[in-house]
Amino acid sequence: MNHTESWFCAQIGARDHYAVPRALNRKSLLGGLITEAWLPPTLTWLNSPLAQRHHHELSREQILSWTGKALFFEAVSRLRRRTGWKQIMARNAWFQHHAIASLSHHLRSQPATRNPQRIIFAFSYAALHVFEYAKALGWITVLSQIDAGAHEEQIVQRLSADHPALAGPWRPAPAAYWNLWRAECGLADHIVVNSKWSRQALENEGIPSGKLAILPLAFESPNDPASFARQYPASFSNERPLRVLFLGQITLRKGMAAVLDAIDLLGDVPVEFWFVGRMGMNVPDRYLNLPNVRWPGPVPKSGKERYYREADVFLFPTMSDGFGLTQLEAQAWKLPVVASPFCGDVVRHRENGWLLPEVTLGTVAAAIRHCLDNPRELEQWAGHSKVAPEFSLESIGSKLVNLVNHG
Repeated sequence: MNHTESWFCAQIGARDHYAVPRALNRKSLLGGLITEAWLPPTLTWLNSPLAQRHHHELSREQILSWTGKALFFEAVSRLRRRTGWKQIMARNAWFQHHAIASLSHHLRSQPATRNPQRIIFAFSYAALHVFEYAKALGWITVLSQIDAGAHEEQIVQRLSADHPALAGPWRPAPAAYWNLWRAECGLADHIVVNSKWSRQALENEGIPSGKLAILPLAFESPNDPASFARQYPASFSNERPLRVLFLGQITLRKGMAAVLDAIDLLGDVPVEFWFVGRMGMNVPDRYLNLPNVRWPGPVPKSGKERYYREADVFLFPTMSDGFGLTQLEAQAWKLPVVASPFCGDVVRHRENGWLLPEVTLGTVAAAIRHCLDNPRELEQWAGHSKVAPEFSLESIGSKLVNLVNHG
């Protein structure tokens, strides 16, 4: 290991609980976290999304942020009624401008060190100009691809065409968005993807396979669910139905068209569906009014745990996801997962859940029916459900360092 190497992580928001900077910090390799907003611990009680912009493992001296400017930017955007892709691209460009200015100021204030190897780690769609700056300084550039890229958009476009009544407000990204993405991929020395699925999707878009490496998401539960004991009845009934949880944005990309059809196919069996998350599609009224289907809407991070504890199985039939952190959140609570192959590799078929061969109304209904008819097997899956060591911060940090040092 190069003991003089120093990593800087540039990210918008509290993505993945600041997993990468925390992993590097544990190895004493974090030069700084560059992020637009960071709150001191004394203010994290605020009832605001900004309350999550802090982590006790990272000290204020390690943070390069500009919280006041971030609040002003968002306020001006609302006044200008800037939304959708226009706002996303404006925020990405604004973030990079301030990231470069903040990093430049930080470097000027540091004492000279002997031949340090510096690495910049940044997330897709907000990395291009940061990489240009870093490349001019001779730094190594590592891009974290958060999803399946342009290939994923093609999937959503096809789903919207196949289900126009359900499609909702989704709009494809402008061509300029993908041009910027391809440029930042070109400047990246390494591109980490979170799953085999994402790697395949990027290769399909012409990204050189030699640049790509799989780095799954890391997860550590903020609480300790290890002592939690999950219990199942001898059989499910109308009095005690099978409780199926979906948690995340409710969209066609998440497989919701197949799920709604599966609800119809299953009919009056004792199954209760919980859809927890923001609505991003048009769900017909009849599903909104079914007695065995609940729509709690979005819940704060602290409110998720109740649903993980009380559900019997977690449903994640995504058509495309870079990974799907909710899989690990569910596993931490010993909750078996029904997942598609188009995301991170968490589910081992009929060991800790059920792996769908494809996402159709038939496969989704069959998986739910199997859980309904086999509560003892579901209990066995729960016993094997946990966050595997490969998803630990230590594992992720080691893989990142090995990637740069050994290619």
